[in-house]
Amino acid sequence: MALGVQFVLSGCADSLLKVSNTVKCVKETTELLDQVLAACVLDKKSALTLRGRLAFCNSFIFGKMEKLHYKI
Repeated sequence: MALGVQFVLSGCADSLLKVSNTVKCVKETTELLDQVLAACVLDKKSALTLRGRLAFCNSFIFGKMEKLHYKI
């Protein structure tokens, strides 16, 4: 595990490496989304927190290109 990301090496014999968010990271992000949806309000602080969490969850998939999309 490294910084909220887990590596599954069970497919290495077939040249496969699975990279995913940790259960804790997914749970925290899901809880934040649920809070925002329940409140039907997205203030600036929550929006920035949510943006950061979603960017992190997505960053190991799309890398630097996704950073450009979040800026837009």
